Amino acid sequence: MRELTQARLRVHPELASLVVLAAQLEQLPTVLASIHDPERRDALSDQARSISRVSMILTDQVRAYVALALVDEAARGTPAPTHR
Repeated sequence: MRELTQARLRVHPELASLVVLAAQLEQLPTVLASIHDPERRDALSDQARSISRVSMILTDQVRAYVALALVDEAARGTPAPTHR
């Protein structure tokens, strides 16, 4: 992801939270895999695998949103009004 500057955060304040969320979601499959054996077939392990799949999809979606927000900013050429 591109560097988040103060100017970018003024235009899109949600980006700071989304970048943190994406980093946490990216780590979630590793955390769950270290706790639940991939070969195990019980309800908790199945749920952990499902959460891992969803977290990978959501990570991609969050990163795409951030990228689109930055492209939108560049395409406009001028900063949008500050969110309140």
